[in-house]
Amino acid sequence: MKYGSSDINEKVSSTEKVISMFYEIEKTQGTNNKKALLKEFENDTEFVKTLRWYFNNLIITGIAAKKVNKEFYHDMGDMPIDNLGELLEYLTVNNTGRDSDIATVQAFAVKFDGDTEEGIYRLATKSWDKGLGIGRTVCNSVYGDDFIPMHEVMLCQDYFSDPDYFVGKSFAIQAKLDGFRMTIFKKGNNVKVLSRSGKDQTGNFPLIEKDVLNAFPGIDVVLDGERMPVGFMEMDSKQQYKLVSESTRKGGSKEVCLAVYDFMPLKDWNSKKCNQTYSERYANYNAVIGKKYKYLFALPALYIGDNVSEIENWLNWAKENDKEGVIVKDMDAMYEWDRTIACAKVKSFFDIDLPIVGFNEGKGRHKNSLGAIEVEYKGNIVKVGSGFSDIMRKEIWNNKKNYLGKIAEIVYFEETSNKAGGISLRFPTFKTIKIGD
Repeated sequence: MKYGSSDINEKVSSTEKVISMFYEIEKTQGTNNKKALLKEFENDTEFVKTLRWYFNNLIITGIAAKKVNKEFYHDMGDMPIDNLGELLEYLTVNNTGRDSDIATVQAFAVKFDGDTEEGIYRLATKSWDKGLGIGRTVCNSVYGDDFIPMHEVMLCQDYFSDPDYFVGKSFAIQAKLDGFRMTIFKKGNNVKVLSRSGKDQTGNFPLIEKDVLNAFPGIDVVLDGERMPVGFMEMDSKQQYKLVSESTRKGGSKEVCLAVYDFMPLKDWNSKKCNQTYSERYANYNAVIGKKYKYLFALPALYIGDNVSEIENWLNWAKENDKEGVIVKDMDAMYEWDRTIACAKVKSFFDIDLPIVGFNEGKGRHKNSLGAIEVEYKGNIVKVGSGFSDIMRKEIWNNKKNYLGKIAEIVYFEETSNKAGGISLRFPTFKTIKIGD
């Protein structure tokens, strides 16, 4: 039977109806046909709620598909679950995979015929993905971008996209890690581990989970960091990546730790409202973790201060030690569940001395002041508008004749082509006027 919004068989229970809809999606061939079917089902509240619950990877049930086949329910008495919606609500809260939770699922499922019973088990164990042939992207294309929530974390912008951001700010510099992003949620005596994509990895790294429980007794927290080999600070990036990659394979190395680089109370994460600056968050996770745990590592700051020249110094350190780069963090910034310049990645840049051949007036707050200098690079004119303090902008603009022909030290990311087909520089940033020139 096809259950569209206008032809629902009222004699069929809501549970049977919803499970039948899932089977119909599974049987339908082609993504566009599946999307059409989802559109047809959009007015069925129970189906839509079930679909959203199933693909929300922040909800885990803790029940393995192979374990649900063992019978637990015979001695459990009557289970207070009357419909599929109540079962899903129960599993959202009772999500540790206890025998009593499996028994609750079984006691409800055996009330139905074979196909419906099997469908309930596939929902409860979240093991229907491959058969359905749809995922978060397809669902959100039909029901809206926010229909299936996504596991969101703070992501870094490229430092060169706004190098002036850190001028006058207090910031921390940390080594850029070459591992796998992990977010760990600790609530009571339970731990949940998610990958960057939101894939549930709970139970895959028990030694890390044990250290988390030991480090934070009595408080509910979220740890944001990267899975790295134990002792990674003494390794180059290639060795780091090789060893941590092995930890994802069956039988691979278990000598991995969580390198923590952010932290907050669970209630702040759930409300998506951070109440602590990075300075406070950094102090908190370092105070608790320190060097006390083998499988939980507090990523240290290489530098904390407001001298932007230290960014280049520590990037050079990274190059000399075969590290991937550094991360620069605004000490006064709150955690953002988005990509932000307050957390900037710096991989590599080059410096070069170029003659100043012209000046451009600024706009907005830089009107009547310097907007950019023009330098000559391989016979091409390149505008450099970043890296100047407000005082330096006024000084150069008011004394242009004193700077024309002077040699400016410029740092840049790479050589590139401009719109006219000439050679240019990507993310050129003013560093200084060469003394004596």
